[in-house]
Amino acid sequence: PFDDVESTANKNASSSFGKAVEGAGSYVNNLVSAGTSTLTRSVSSGNLFLPSQKQWTYFAGFLAAGILFLSMAFFIFLPMLVLSPAKFATSFTLGCVCVMASFFALRGWKQQLVHMTDKERLPFTGAYLGSIFGTLYASLWIHSYLLSIFFSAIQVMALLYYISSYFPGGTAGMKMMMNGCGSGAMGLIKMIFKS
Repeated sequence: PFDDVESTANKNASSSFGKAVEGAGSYVNNLVSAGTSTLTRSVSSGNLFLPSQKQWTYFAGFLAAGILFLSMAFFIFLPMLVLSPAKFATSFTLGCVCVMASFFALRGWKQQLVHMTDKERLPFTGAYLGSIFGTLYASLWIHSYLLSIFFSAIQVMALLYYISSYFPGGTAGMKMMMNGCGSGAMGLIKMIFKS
């Protein structure tokens, strides 16, 4: 009698596994079909965007300058934030602006502005631009360390969200990551103040 139960359990398990694999396969097939049909429509309608070599060169130059300024901000001026918040904020903001300029160079300024003012991205575009001005104002005019750090953090989150929106599933992944980081930070704060 136990052999029959074991045999039935194995058949049910393999049947369930087979159905799961079949369902996953059809899901992937639907995704690939949708992507292929979208690409085919783009090519046939002439909407496919292929950057020129000059655009790639400007993109790489602005991106390299952005990475250089961000590296300077984090590795040279962050330890000196208490002494000189203006140096950190200026370097950090120039780095973020150069990274954004690289996308302007790659896509073209008109297409980039339309992309940035899209209904889904508009709140993050506003947060990004507001955080740039907030960072510069807090560090250069009122010399506030806490506000400089606060606006810089908002600037990083908005820039990461914007960059991740270029990848398939990137915005959803970014939201999930931000929720995870937020809940982790809250857990850490609760644990610190609990002890």
